[in-house]
Amino acid sequence: MESNKIQIIDNYLSHDEFERVSNFMLGEQMKWTYLGNYGGNYPLMERVFYHEERGQERVGRSFILDESMTHLFPLLRKIDPLVLLRIRANCNWRTNPNDMQQRGWHTDFPKSVHATTSIFYINDNDGCTVFKDDDTICESKANRLLTFPSTMGHAATPFTNTERRILININYHGGKGVIKTSN
Repeated sequence: MESNKIQIIDNYLSHDEFERVSNFMLGEQMKWTYLGNYGGNYPLMERVFYHEERGQERVGRSFILDESMTHLFPLLRKIDPLVLLRIRANCNWRTNPNDMQQRGWHTDFPKSVHATTSIFYINDNDGCTVFKDDDTICESKANRLLTFPSTMGHAATPFTNTERRILININYHGGKGVIKTSN
């Protein structure tokens, strides 16, 4: 079931645009930073790599620091954020099948920040994004965009069928991906 606050769009980018983004994210050019143990209660997903940008170079109407972000222009152009708050790429490693606990609930921003979150999935795997107060389950599928209010509680479920799960989490104000709510 899909909530009116949550949108799931498959084949979000054209084939060529998705190839550009995914080749960069899966390739050797991507600069991953080891985050280490950040919670979640399952050991093989405690080892997380990420890449986060905030800064001063412009992407559309927002500021970005790292020149590697040019590889994400097809995605950012289509979302067209008015203000880009944060963009973070996550790379998680496969979960031990004997330790299949869901990661803890979290929100990307507090209720005082009226922002939107979009998660763009780079590869297929059996992990999902689930929501605390909504029965929507979003499977990790390459070239899928999941969009929801940044204040919604959500979590990742473990995955076992690929070596890694890679996604891009974008937090922003305005833009084409904003979901209008009455709150």
